[in-house]
Amino acid sequence: MAATDVSVVKAMKQAGLPTVVVLIAGRPMILDPLMSYADAIVVAWLPGSEGAGITDILFGDAKPSGKLPQTWPRSMAQIPINVGDATYDPLYPYGYGLSY
Repeated sequence: MAATDVSVVKAMKQAGLPTVVVLIAGRPMILDPLMSYADAIVVAWLPGSEGAGITDILFGDAKPSGKLPQTWPRSMAQIPINVGDATYDPLYPYGYGLSY
């Protein structure tokens, strides 16, 4: 995650704006640098041609639901991370998800 991205999120939060980070990615990213500035994080796993559906979630026109297809590590030091590892302590475990 680029420092400039984190600084934009931080500036928005400091301005008192509700801050939602939309992460478009195909793999877990290390979120530590921005988690304390984001009110919410929405992950769009490579949405392709359906990327416009993210706006339905953000504007409350659809209720999101999902489960992680893989473990989300806390830091680079945890990679590789697998369910069953003796030191398994992820940021979000495999299968974690929310429904609204």
